[in-house]
Amino acid sequence: ICSLLSSGATQAWDEPQDVPYAYKGSEWVGYDNVKSFGLKVDWLKKNNFGGAMVWALDMDDFTGDFCKEGKYPLISSLKKGLGLQSGDCVPPSEPLPPITEAPTTTSGGSGGSGGSGGSGFCAGKPNGIYADPNNKRNFYSCLNGQTFVQSCEQGLVFDPACSCCNWP
Repeated sequence: ICSLLSSGATQAWDEPQDVPYAYKGSEWVGYDNVKSFGLKVDWLKKNNFGGAMVWALDMDDFTGDFCKEGKYPLISSLKKGLGLQSGDCVPPSEPLPPITEAPTTTSGGSGGSGGSGGSGFCAGKPNGIYADPNNKRNFYSCLNGQTFVQSCEQGLVFDPACSCCNWP
């Protein structure tokens, strides 16, 4: 963006969306800048959102060389606007205990067939999501042979076609 702007592109502002855009000849691009990020932060705070998500961090000027606004001008304005400018993320004071084995669960009426002993449903299976053959609401998430049992919300069933919970 900054290269396009420095090569003589015309900058303009899209009032309805509160974002800048630029054009030069047949080229057109919409983008964000520090001002539009500030307006978005104001909107987030006004509507009591808990934070923000940035789709493409690599679109920020991480070296500070292209736009001459310092390193990470967009992320910096976002952090400042959300009051996060002090310090970095801090790891927990005590490390979390390792997860050794997924808990076994029994949901009402689906017990009984077993067959896998202590090795779990996912033993020997590739990583992925699998329907529970005994309970349409449940599914297994397999990761490196570990079994993680998950359930769909009441009224929904696991749909293998989309690997998601869906209406029956």
